[in-house]
Amino acid sequence: MKQKNPNDVRGMRISCPSFEQCPLCYGCRNFNSKYDDCRKCQSENAKQNICKTDRHRPDLLEKMIMKEKIVIS
Repeated sequence: MKQKNPNDVRGMRISCPSFEQCPLCYGCRNFNSKYDDCRKCQSENAKQNICKTDRHRPDLLEKMIMKEKIVIS
């Protein structure tokens, strides 16, 4: 199985103006079914193109993503 790449997401490929990439799954965090482009992303491959924002909440993202520590010796 091919690992998901940030450039595989449709929002990134088409340079969607409302695309906001999730740092965990690379999907779009700004999905809105009112817009045609969003519905196209959903119909093409929703699992790959759209972030599950109910699981990837901002408060959880802060805990999961840590800054790299640099040790100076």
